[in-house]
Amino acid sequence: MNQLLGCMSKSAVVQSQSTFSKIFLQAFDLRKTASFDIEDINKLDEQCFKVVVQMVFKLNDTAFRPMFSKFLQWASNDKDLLRMRTFYGFLDVLIESLSVSIIIHVVFLLARPYMLIL
Repeated sequence: MNQLLGCMSKSAVVQSQSTFSKIFLQAFDLRKTASFDIEDINKLDEQCFKVVVQMVFKLNDTAFRPMFSKFLQWASNDKDLLRMRTFYGFLDVLIESLSVSIIIHVVFLLARPYMLIL
């Protein structure tokens, strides 16, 4: 997926963003559904986070906002702590990569105090 995103144009990534988001959310759920060793899942998460960030670099704000909201909704659904852990791991990598430009989206978290549990 990393190679695929690397050779896709920004417009192609924006058009395919919904499909990619679904795939990423399924990958994020591995922590909950797979019987892998926790260390292996952490490595998979890290790789997945990097690929998602690569995709984010190709998205404009109009395309990024709904994806971020979808990821946040996925994490906060039923207050699932494993999903929240994965989301905050992703958010950490995203903030490191995007710095100031992500601050606007972090406001969503401040509006949801229960998300700050972790």
